[in-house]
Amino acid sequence: MIAESSSPSSSSSSSSSSSSSSSSSSAIKFSVLTATRDCLRYVGEMMRSVISQSYDNWEHIIVDDCSSDRTYKRACEIAAKHDNIIVVRNEERLYCGANYRKILSMATGKYCGILDGDDKLRPDSISRIVELYENNLDVDFIWTNHKWGNTKMDRFRNGLSSMAKKGTIYDSEAGLKHVYSHWRTFKTEMRDRGELFRDLKCTVDKDLGYNLEELGQGAFHSKQLYLYRYHSSNMSHNSSQKDVWKKIRKYHENKYRPFEIVKI
Repeated sequence: MIAESSSPSSSSSSSSSSSSSSSSSSAIKFSVLTATRDCLRYVGEMMRSVISQSYDNWEHIIVDDCSSDRTYKRACEIAAKHDNIIVVRNEERLYCGANYRKILSMATGKYCGILDGDDKLRPDSISRIVELYENNLDVDFIWTNHKWGNTKMDRFRNGLSSMAKKGTIYDSEAGLKHVYSHWRTFKTEMRDRGELFRDLKCTVDKDLGYNLEELGQGAFHSKQLYLYRYHSSNMSHNSSQKDVWKKIRKYHENKYRPFEIVKI
């Protein structure tokens, strides 16, 4: 499904009506959220990893942030064959934080998961994460382990995600140690508890983790449900990222975190 308008309300209603055509064998709907920007080389592979999920009740919301290449056109070509894929193009560039806030406002599933435009999911990623939520009803957000792949995704090593051994993500990431990483998922209703995505141009993932644990109960799952692609254009490897991360940690320094992270 292709939505030429950048209006979240019109796209959201379309996704709701299209969901009825998907199989009813998976009762709980899951929303995959993707922000794209100049990732033509990878966007098709990323989308196919969602299409090939063993779980069938999902929607994939893709909002392209003014790509200078054919990312948007390629995404539209694939989406045209699938009623549960919604592709929107921003008329003006929003940057990462505001773009993900827009995408989240369009979600109609019970749970959400962030999938970057150059990465992939495993075939059982959605089925596994929905099962975890349904078996742990008090948990509001879950992050998992991931595999760190090369550009071709034919060689992998263990990713950077880990359990928050000091009780919270914030405390466990002291010294800029990675703990909260891919795969990042949460209950959609968390958007009603507070702001999840601030107007940041980068390092939105770290801010999201701190925001989530200030609003609800978090959990870590050690299975590798996400395939991260390393390449020279990754935003996360920009030399300025650590400086932004330090500023984000300063912003969250005195915030109240009501729960300790659990492992499931």
